[in-house]
Amino acid sequence: MNELQLIKQQANLVIQSVNEIEKLKNEVIQNKNEVMQIKTDFQKDIDEIRSTYPLNRGEALLLKNSIQNKANELTSLYFGNYVSKELYGMKRVHLSIGLGHQLKKAFNAVTYNTIRHLDYEDAMKFVSNFSLEHLPAHYLRLTEKQLEVSERNGDGFDETFRGANIPTLKLVR
Repeated sequence: MNELQLIKQQANLVIQSVNEIEKLKNEVIQNKNEVMQIKTDFQKDIDEIRSTYPLNRGEALLLKNSIQNKANELTSLYFGNYVSKELYGMKRVHLSIGLGHQLKKAFNAVTYNTIRHLDYEDAMKFVSNFSLEHLPAHYLRLTEKQLEVSERNGDGFDETFRGANIPTLKLVR
């Protein structure tokens, strides 16, 4: 073998090596792109899970307590004066249900437990800022049962009663 053939043979080996390195480089780039796509898909999945994850038990309990406390506050505002415990309790439950309905409607949830974890702070603010004026009119009247209890206990309300501290103009919906 002469020197020229040896150089050609070495050059061919170098060219083959460069081609192999180029092939490996392309595979690495391809794998890197695939890994990046997998990472992007994984992040989208995580974000979707986070965006749909409901309140945890502790948050749901705190929200429920907040609703009950607000219902007590609204009931006291509603009557303004002393009423029987029975009527107060019935109206408190009625207003609590109304608040719960408005909360679920505002956060597009089936129950308050299914409000998204991401919306917890906003839901707590919603309850905190809620007032009698935010309720539909049918929650601001005394139900037939409540009227019966009022009459039986001498609370003195009739079907025209709309709550002591509710501005009349805001009842129109």
